[in-house]
Amino acid sequence: MSDTLLTVPDVAAQLKVPEQAVRRWLRTGQLEGIRLGGTKAGWRIEPAAVARFLEQRRQAGKAAA
Repeated sequence: MSDTLLTVPDVAAQLKVPEQAVRRWLRTGQLEGIRLGGTKAGWRIEPAAVARFLEQRRQAGKAAA
Protein backbone atom coordinates (compact mmCIF):
# COMPACT_ATOMS: atom_id res chain seq x y z
CA MET A 1 0.00 0.00 0.00
CA SER A 2 1.31 3.44 -0.77
CA ASP A 3 1.85 6.00 1.96
CA THR A 4 -0.46 8.50 0.30
CA LEU A 5 -4.12 7.61 0.52
CA LEU A 6 -6.80 9.73 -1.08
CA THR A 7 -10.14 10.70 0.38
CA VAL A 8 -13.46 10.65 -1.47
CA PRO A 9 -13.29 14.43 -2.00
CA ASP A 10 -9.73 14.06 -3.36
CA VAL A 11 -10.81 11.47 -5.93
CA ALA A 12 -13.96 13.38 -6.84
CA ALA A 13 -11.91 16.52 -7.52
CA GLN A 14 -9.33 14.58 -9.51
CA LEU A 15 -11.98 12.92 -11.69
CA LYS A 16 -14.25 15.99 -11.78
CA VAL A 17 -17.28 14.03 -10.61
CA PRO A 18 -19.61 14.37 -7.61
CA GLU A 19 -18.50 12.74 -4.35
CA GLN A 20 -21.67 10.63 -4.48
CA ALA A 21 -20.41 8.98 -7.68
CA VAL A 22 -17.11 8.04 -6.02
CA ARG A 23 -18.96 6.61 -3.00
CA ARG A 24 -21.24 4.60 -5.30
CA TRP A 25 -18.23 3.15 -7.17
CA LEU A 26 -16.67 2.21 -3.84
CA ARG A 27 -19.87 0.59 -2.51
CA THR A 28 -20.38 -1.41 -5.69
CA GLY A 29 -16.75 -2.51 -5.90
CA GLN A 30 -16.00 -0.72 -9.17
CA LEU A 31 -13.35 1.32 -7.35
CA GLU A 32 -11.18 -0.32 -4.71
CA GLY A 33 -10.97 1.44 -1.39
CA ILE A 34 -10.44 0.92 2.30
CA ARG A 35 -13.46 1.51 4.53
CA LEU A 36 -12.35 3.02 7.80
CA GLY A 37 -14.20 2.23 11.00
CA GLY A 38 -17.22 4.27 11.92
CA THR A 39 -19.62 6.14 9.71
CA LYS A 40 -17.75 9.45 9.90
CA ALA A 41 -14.31 8.07 9.02
CA GLY A 42 -15.23 7.28 5.41
CA TRP A 43 -13.05 5.75 2.73
CA ARG A 44 -9.42 5.93 1.68
CA ILE A 45 -8.31 5.13 -1.85
CA GLU A 46 -4.85 4.34 -3.17
CA PRO A 47 -3.78 6.36 -6.22
CA ALA A 48 -3.04 3.06 -8.01
CA ALA A 49 -6.67 2.00 -7.47
CA VAL A 50 -7.84 5.18 -9.20
CA ALA A 51 -5.50 4.46 -12.11
CA ARG A 52 -6.86 0.88 -12.42
CA PHE A 53 -10.43 2.17 -12.28
CA LEU A 54 -9.76 4.66 -15.08
CA GLU A 55 -8.05 2.02 -17.21
CA GLN A 56 -10.99 -0.39 -16.76
CA ARG A 57 -13.38 2.36 -17.85
CA ARG A 58 -11.23 3.16 -20.89
CA GLN A 59 -11.16 -0.52 -21.86
CA ALA A 60 -14.92 -0.81 -21.42
CA GLY A 61 -15.38 2.26 -23.63
CA LYS A 62 -13.20 0.74 -26.35
CA ALA A 63 -15.14 -2.52 -26.20
CA ALA A 64 -18.43 -0.66 -26.60
CA ALA A 65 -17.18 1.30 -29.62
